[in-house]
Amino acid sequence: MTTRLIALGQGPDIAFDHPVLVLGRDPRCDARLDSPLVSRKHCCLAISDHDVIVRDLDSLNGVRINGEKITAGRLLPGDELAIADLRYRLDLVD
Repeated sequence: MTTRLIALGQGPDIAFDHPVLVLGRDPRCDARLDSPLVSRKHCCLAISDHDVIVRDLDSLNGVRINGEKITAGRLLPGDELAIADLRYRLDLVD
């Protein structure tokens, strides 16, 4: 199964090439997001059986799933993830 985040506007698509990804502005992050509103280490994503676990890493501008601000939550296929000002949709392909 291929898991990826599809950008809804600006920002890169993000493919899950590891079971756990750290996203942020820092060049050492697994996926680098080039936005001044994104924290150096903004959030962590972990692949579960049929969803993705999202955890905010104390970012300044937060993380939202389907418009709701979260500190931790589950992202299901088709859900929207907002990381500061960048928006994504979760896509799972068998």
